[in-house]
Amino acid sequence: MSQNLTRWQAVVLGLVVLSSAALGGAGLVAVAARQGVWADTFEVAAGFPEAHDIAPGTPVRVRGVEAGQVSAVEYPESDGPNSAVTVRLKLDAKYRGRLFADGTATIQSTGMLGSKVVAVSPGTPGAGPLPDGGALKPGKSLDMAAAAEKVSAVADEAEKLLRDIRTGNGTFGKLVQDD
Repeated sequence: MSQNLTRWQAVVLGLVVLSSAALGGAGLVAVAARQGVWADTFEVAAGFPEAHDIAPGTPVRVRGVEAGQVSAVEYPESDGPNSAVTVRLKLDAKYRGRLFADGTATIQSTGMLGSKVVAVSPGTPGAGPLPDGGALKPGKSLDMAAAAEKVSAVADEAEKLLRDIRTGNGTFGKLVQDD
């Protein structure tokens, strides 16, 4: 058994379908605009010894300002001591004249969960402009093993200092221990 819709019900149903399609289209346009589908962009590359947790879509920031995203990650042709993983960066066109030939890129962690971002330091105008498709040099990144080693060395020194104070060794130890 089928039931026919009244004229009023058909109009309401049509309006619901049209408004749903319009909202879906507006959402699709908003997502595409956020992804930079229609934006004027340019591409540069950066080479890294390792590209931990970097994938297409990873944010790229120039001096801390969101400027684009990673468009591709390419494994090196050969595994030599100087080989690098090439990370292609798609940046907003307004940063084209603000990146210079001596600019650098580093991979940094953001937040407590360790999500990554590619941080770009633009370089200096005296080095000349970075051409389209040019490559940024790898910047100095924080080496966690070296940082842990330094913290361990500082902790050892602090422990030695406290031991000397408790035993009365050194000027400060004698000052604390001597009545």
